[in-house]
Amino acid sequence: MSSKEKQQLRHSEFSRTFPGRIQWLAGAAGCATGIALLGVSWVLSLLAIFLIVGAAVSRGFPHAGRWFILAPALLLSVLVLPFCVANLVPLVKDISRGPHDFNYVVMSLAWLLSPVLLIWCIAAVVKHSRRMV
Repeated sequence: MSSKEKQQLRHSEFSRTFPGRIQWLAGAAGCATGIALLGVSWVLSLLAIFLIVGAAVSRGFPHAGRWFILAPALLLSVLVLPFCVANLVPLVKDISRGPHDFNYVVMSLAWLLSPVLLIWCIAAVVKHSRRMV
């Protein structure tokens, strides 16, 4: 096997792994969504753990990791997006007005960040998955 063939083989193996930025994005989306859903139910916030597990698994097992990131991200976006669309103006107004305790500010920021991170995560995984095929 020539060095050029070895380099192409190594490049094709490397391109099948998930980039680190997608793993960090999935982890951040999982953390933000988990914190946001703690205000609703701790059982729902446990769904966000699968995003973090998918981020950890995707380096060694890219196909399984893709589904461990994509499936919970889609499910969580169905849960989070309607609430954020319905309550966007009150969330932004309440954060900017008056003094609040730390927990209120963190939960409000998590509700504002989680839909953005989830949509960005879904788009990044789909884009990378199309490139892998």
